[in-house]
Amino acid sequence: MTQPKSAKPKSAPKSGRRARTRSARLRRWWVVPFALGLAGLAFYVLLIEGSLGSVAGGPPPMEQIDAQSRLKLERTIEAAERAERGSQ
Repeated sequence: MTQPKSAKPKSAPKSGRRARTRSARLRRWWVVPFALGLAGLAFYVLLIEGSLGSVAGGPPPMEQIDAQSRLKLERTIEAAERAERGSQ
């Protein structure tokens, strides 16, 4: 009596599932510490970056705007106000 080719032999090892589960556990033990280390590194970089003061503090440097730029800014603000009044 012959078995069809698609049928699995009865003597197939059942350790395949265990091997996959063990492999998944080992992989998890590598991924979790790696992810925690990466998160710690990101936190450290954010902490250091914040202490260096990369963002300028204090009032905006309005007195450092040259006359030509100030004139352009005033014109832009006036045009925006006119457009707002016209749409009402």
